[in-house]
Amino acid sequence: MLIFLKSLSGISPESCYQSAGRTIIRPIHKIDPYVISDNDNRTLHGSPYRMSMMISTDTRAIVLRTARNAIEAQLDDRPLSLPTLTQAPHVSGVFVTLRVSGSLRGCIGFLELRGGLLETVAEAARYAATQDVRFRPLTRKELQQCRIEVTLLGAPERIMDAEEFTLGRHGLIIEYDGNRGLLLPQVPVERGWNRTEFLSALCQKAQLSDSCWTHPDATLFRFEGLPISEESAAPMERESSG
Repeated sequence: MLIFLKSLSGISPESCYQSAGRTIIRPIHKIDPYVISDNDNRTLHGSPYRMSMMISTDTRAIVLRTARNAIEAQLDDRPLSLPTLTQAPHVSGVFVTLRVSGSLRGCIGFLELRGGLLETVAEAARYAATQDVRFRPLTRKELQQCRIEVTLLGAPERIMDAEEFTLGRHGLIIEYDGNRGLLLPQVPVERGWNRTEFLSALCQKAQLSDSCWTHPDATLFRFEGLPISEESAAPMERESSG
């Protein structure tokens, strides 16, 4: 059984990957001022493959370029000028993942858009580069070696059974005992986890016991995501306005 949710209570910036030996407590509290409520039904249904078909190559290039330009502007302490999207894809949320030499260097995002898509991409990129408490702020030198991945999210759906998700297609969110944890759809694939390992890691992410997902008071949500990465990007996607 699925229950569609327009928003999760207490939406705030979220980290999206585990870091060895370090997790973050994400208490549930009032809506963060950086994140607006999604009141205009900007939701995306269907598989990541359908999402892929809906989002053009040009839009992907602009999304990636915006993320990189936002970090550059933040590090250089200068204003950021956002481009205009000719295509306005229906996306519910955004996460930005940073890797240097293949290692995670930051990952922060929003389950709801902060204004428009590019505004949210820029905000998530700045957070990932400078506000992920698992890492020191990114340096300008590191940015040159950094690979950026932007994951565009569909709307979260509450699931009533822990079997109601597909590995590689769905990310998961757990809320229990005042804590919340989130992992993106690509995480279990990259780590080689099975379903139980994914659920246990999700609980660890919320700094809860590995089996907390089995508790009757635990709430699970699934969501879909489309990763857009510089690793496989065309040259135009890597260009910077700086």
